[in-house]
Amino acid sequence: MGSRLPMGQGKILGQYLAHHQLGCGQSETGMNLTDILVNQHQQGTYAALLLSQQSQQQLASWCQEQGIEHQPAEEFHCTVCYSRQPVPHAEVLNGPVDITADITGWQHLGDDATVRTLESQKLQDLHKLLKRHGASHDYPSYLPHVTVNHNQQTLPAVVPDFALHFNHIMIRPLED
Repeated sequence: MGSRLPMGQGKILGQYLAHHQLGCGQSETGMNLTDILVNQHQQGTYAALLLSQQSQQQLASWCQEQGIEHQPAEEFHCTVCYSRQPVPHAEVLNGPVDITADITGWQHLGDDATVRTLESQKLQDLHKLLKRHGASHDYPSYLPHVTVNHNQQTLPAVVPDFALHFNHIMIRPLED
């Protein structure tokens, strides 16, 4: 049984891959769509879910009320994949989504990132879908999160009691 995504996106991606891997869709330059996308994604593919404006404002306000520094609200996002392997056909998923994630805690990632960890089966399913279609992942497991800041020395003790709503998925070529 395959993973399910909102609005039938798993099926759409599979159909898109099947169609365009056959070399359909010639451009005016004589290159097919597959060649164009693969060329753009040579360094890899990046996919992120963007918070709705309401969730951006709610998260930023909550951080301010708690005295927690945060990055600009419009930069809050959840990375779904940072793949050094190209997955150009995933661009078919660009657009609106309806995904809700519960905030489960705080964690430090890397050298200085303070993140809110998230729980959502749809986030896990989307990550698995991209991996099944060739995405790489540099970590032992996928940890959905939203980075709040890059300079918090101690983790906050309080966890927000609201869920975050993501309303857009952005997929683009990886830029190192």
